[in-house]
Amino acid sequence: MILRFFKITFSQFILGVLTLCFSISAFSQKKDTNIKSNAVKCQIVFAGKYSGGANSRKVPLVSIQEILADPVVRTAGCDNYTITSFQLTIATVDGKAYVLASSDNHLTDQMLNLIQQVKKGNPIIIQAVHYKLPNGQTGIMAGINLRLAK
Repeated sequence: MILRFFKITFSQFILGVLTLCFSISAFSQKKDTNIKSNAVKCQIVFAGKYSGGANSRKVPLVSIQEILADPVVRTAGCDNYTITSFQLTIATVDGKAYVLASSDNHLTDQMLNLIQQVKKGNPIIIQAVHYKLPNGQTGIMAGINLRLAK
């Protein structure tokens, strides 16, 4: 009933709930205050698109070709951060929502295969980006929300 009111599919609803849960999880974990202050100037870069920060309302569009050309999650404005893992959340054409994890900064083969099954206009979310500093300190950045170009 509520899904019909908002004119969304069940998979879009599930994807939204998963995104909210992972965002809350990433921010609720304890962080070192020094790292937190450094993270303000740091951005996530994926397929040539930059995370806009907390005040950004525009969701960047990304094409499958851009993702395949550069399937690596990077940081900008914080060169000494090493990404150690991240999560990818997507909904495929068949309506199934997936949350996949990578143990480094590269998309896995499974992630790349599933991204090619994403319906144009659907979100591609990179979240819970874990990083490590040269001194051994670790932290989590929120990530980047993208939408597959039509």
